[in-house]
Amino acid sequence: MSATPRAQGFAAHMAPASDAVALLAADGSRVLTYAALHEAVARTAQALDAAWPHGRALAFCVMRNDIESIVALLALRAAGHAVVLVDRALDAAQQAALRAHWAPSLCVTSEREPGVAEWAPLAGAPRLRVSTSDAPPAPLHPALGWCLTTSGSTGSPKLVLLAESAVVANARSIADALCITAHDRAITCLPLHYAYGLSLLTSHLMAGASLVVTERGFMDGAFWQAVKMHEVTSLAGVPYMYEMLERLGVARAVPPCVRVMTQAGGKLRDASVQRLHAFMDARGGRFHVMYGQTEATARIAVMPHEWLPARLGAAGRAVPGGVLEVRDAQGAPLPPGTEGEIVYRGPNVMLGYATTRDDLALGDEQQGVLHTGDLGCVDADGCLVITGRLKRIGKLFGVRIDLDAVERALADDAPAAVLEGDNQLVVFTTRPDAAVPDTAGHPIVLDLAARLRVQQRAIVVRGVAELPRTTSGKVDYPALRRAL
Repeated sequence: MSATPRAQGFAAHMAPASDAVALLAADGSRVLTYAALHEAVARTAQALDAAWPHGRALAFCVMRNDIESIVALLALRAAGHAVVLVDRALDAAQQAALRAHWAPSLCVTSEREPGVAEWAPLAGAPRLRVSTSDAPPAPLHPALGWCLTTSGSTGSPKLVLLAESAVVANARSIADALCITAHDRAITCLPLHYAYGLSLLTSHLMAGASLVVTERGFMDGAFWQAVKMHEVTSLAGVPYMYEMLERLGVARAVPPCVRVMTQAGGKLRDASVQRLHAFMDARGGRFHVMYGQTEATARIAVMPHEWLPARLGAAGRAVPGGVLEVRDAQGAPLPPGTEGEIVYRGPNVMLGYATTRDDLALGDEQQGVLHTGDLGCVDADGCLVITGRLKRIGKLFGVRIDLDAVERALADDAPAAVLEGDNQLVVFTTRPDAAVPDTAGHPIVLDLAARLRVQQRAIVVRGVAELPRTTSGKVDYPALRRAL
């Protein structure tokens, strides 16, 4: 089957066909130039047309960190489909539940999936398999192109709906803010179904840079061998990944070829930010703290390297093309330095949410404005400081408690996660002295009771070996909630 040029989807915004490397497998077994990637996407889109000849539809793409998944994702968009990026780490029951809920017309994966009766090799794209459905096609708004989950590992059916223009705008703004060029080479440190991991892919492909594709992580020696072998220039990670990296020893683990490190997905401790910034600064590189949400495709703010360490604890300025504001409870803008809800405006804001198939046809409900649900302030230079989260506010006997602030206060001793129970604050911690049945009188109990001015019986400490985490590295609060 001969491929013909296709102008749909993100592939139309990638760097043009050339002999420059676009994707390469970490083990060196496969390399795709931009010419080969464009060819593979066009050929696979044609194969998808043959497998599903009924026009635009809702499609599932089961994402791994492999070249086949990337080609499948880009080809589904080139064929005009609205694509749900599905986490391969979901178990068979969760994947089946998602398929039952959304009834996608076709599903694509890079290998046979459990729990699905009919998977067939995709003719013309032998590395992929496809499954189609006889269910009536889902109603789709014309602008809808991408659907990302917000649930981590829970398999919740709630989706963030994105237009192609939002994905393109986000990729462009990130490439601009981080000065990504064709000379850069990143590595898939993060899952590609996750907004941060997806933006790493799209921003580098738009800039004509290259990406090493691997499912290995920071704690795997093979990961660092790939970084060295392929001369990776930038690393991206979430807080717990950088915490692990510091345990490994940054100077020993990170080879000289790495010139840029970026961090998002939650707040990294200030002391770690300061150390990592100093490490990269000493080698003439850059360290960027960032802030984002899936609802803004990925990133909202980026901290310029040169603004640290003077602005330690802040999240940076709005990405190019975006505007940050802080508003009060009535929605009125607040002056610089005043705390309120962070509101972001930009072309990368989602269309809206979907929890049912009918929601896929709703269109642009946000109109480019995102109420983030985060609390913070913006100074006169546009630098954002995040102080808490509206939805992470608990109440103990009438006393309002910022759960995120409590976690930050405990993090210096050991990783901790905090939930509100029935008039109790439940602290999950990896501190060894918490691994006892009765933690009454534990130092955490005494400290928090005094700090929050609540009775000691309102604080419960539970010791855990490790905090459960989603595949994107964030604390899995639903898993902890189920343990209560």
